[in-house]
Amino acid sequence: MFVVALDESRPRDFSEVCWGLMAGNPDYKWADKSLSVIVFDNGRGGINSDHSPMDAMVTVALSFFSDLGIADMGGSWSQPGKVEHYQKPVQLKWNLDDQIHKALEQARVTSHQYTSNFIVKRKAFEGFGKNALTKAKVNPDTFVQMCIQLTYQRLHKTPGKWSSLSGSLDDYN
Repeated sequence: MFVVALDESRPRDFSEVCWGLMAGNPDYKWADKSLSVIVFDNGRGGINSDHSPMDAMVTVALSFFSDLGIADMGGSWSQPGKVEHYQKPVQLKWNLDDQIHKALEQARVTSHQYTSNFIVKRKAFEGFGKNALTKAKVNPDTFVQMCIQLTYQRLHKTPGKWSSLSGSLDDYN
């Protein structure tokens, strides 16, 4: 199952888009889903994905072909196309007791605490690229993992534990 989240924020640049995808307002996201497609109010968007249940290349391929489709349309939907008329969505009515309401509120508060302490700044590294790493017989993912390890070591004066599947908040808190 995947989720499409319609987020009311309007990120102005790539760093804000990344922050919105990785943290953002948790009220608009289902963090327990392995794949969330998030679309912002200004039309920007992206994917938040946990690749534990599937290979990461599934998400990469989905993103790649989505980007190709957007590029083919010149960045905007210009095809009149056929409009399908589907049944309007119906709001589900849930019977929730006080215990569930309290748990949901605590989850909301906790989520906001985590995301308020999350900083994302995008910086393009232009010193060299994938070709240089390939020529040196270094896998780009391995190189990034080593950079993360070195950064953690320099910041905290102790080795961090890291792998592609263990990068959760609990590993560093």
